[in-house]
Amino acid sequence: MRRRDVAVWVALAALLPGLSRGDSPRAGAARAALARVIQREQRSAVRESWGELAGECFTEIDYDDFVRGHVAERIARGLQQDAGFRAAVAALRGVSSDEQSDVLEAVRQPLRPTWAQQGRITRSGTTVAGQRAELAVAEAIVNMVKQLLRPGAAGAPPKH
Repeated sequence: MRRRDVAVWVALAALLPGLSRGDSPRAGAARAALARVIQREQRSAVRESWGELAGECFTEIDYDDFVRGHVAERIARGLQQDAGFRAAVAALRGVSSDEQSDVLEAVRQPLRPTWAQQGRITRSGTTVAGQRAELAVAEAIVNMVKQLLRPGAAGAPPKH
């Protein structure tokens, strides 16, 4: 199997909820809901890349601006008002802590493989800088979910 094929299969396995992990139905639903939110935000924050010129791809300069602007953190904070995000967090509260950890690890992924991973420059891939930004978005959102899942966090169910 070629390296590109392996990268595609790894990406698919991470995106298809419950297929390879044996999630409970509730954990699978939470995984799918959270993956949808993360992927939507990654698409919004990291522009599509299709060529090597600065206007055609997410460059290192774009990434530096992304980091300086704390874009990933702002996205995560803004999601607290998003109904889909709140529903995903609520669904995660209903599963075991082991399943929560599995779900959060599974969705902490970049959206697209790099062009180097694909072995070609296409719209289905991105630059290394683009992938780093996508991963930063996923990590910031996962970190926000972890904060919201802590006992005593705003919106967390009360302890009995």
